[in-house]
Amino acid sequence: MRTVQGDIQDFEIIPQSDLILDSPNMVQIAIKNDVKPGEGWAKGYHFNVIKDHQALFFGVIGQNKYDMMTKLYMDKTGKVLGSETKNEGLK
Repeated sequence: MRTVQGDIQDFEIIPQSDLILDSPNMVQIAIKNDVKPGEGWAKGYHFNVIKDHQALFFGVIGQNKYDMMTKLYMDKTGKVLGSETKNEGLK
């Protein structure tokens, strides 16, 4: 566990109980949606958790069949809510 030093007023701690979607589940969802692990400098899958004022979102980043960086957004149940693809490949 790390302790954050300094002013953290702009951060909200996400309760562990809300983090029910784990990376192995997210990888399976990515595979089902044709997102494969990144290659080159962005090797493998990358993950993030985003919380706005209304909901918690999970993201998995990899590359699509055209080798373009693709991010899937999902809710905590694993339902894919949308995706984003960059114009540049990961290689």
